[in-house]
Amino acid sequence: MQPHLKNGYNSQTPARESIPLEELGITPYKQKLLRMRIDGYTPRQIAHLESVTEKTVHNHLAQIFQKHDANNLIDFVIKVGWLRIIPKQS
Repeated sequence: MQPHLKNGYNSQTPARESIPLEELGITPYKQKLLRMRIDGYTPRQIAHLESVTEKTVHNHLAQIFQKHDANNLIDFVIKVGWLRIIPKQS
């Protein structure tokens, strides 16, 4: 396991709380996967942490992208609004 995964992923971590995923009609589980992916986890790392296959992770992400007419994570981020994924500076 990689060093940054030792403590696992905490879905309560407010690293990207500024994303209004609820407003986009994304299920809570898919929100978690998407947040992990945006936070830099690879699909393989997510699969390991969630005890699912890497293909399952790819399928869930592909469903999110398809629903929002995006081809990949970067396209999705651009389409939903780049500024909404950058945490507000205080």
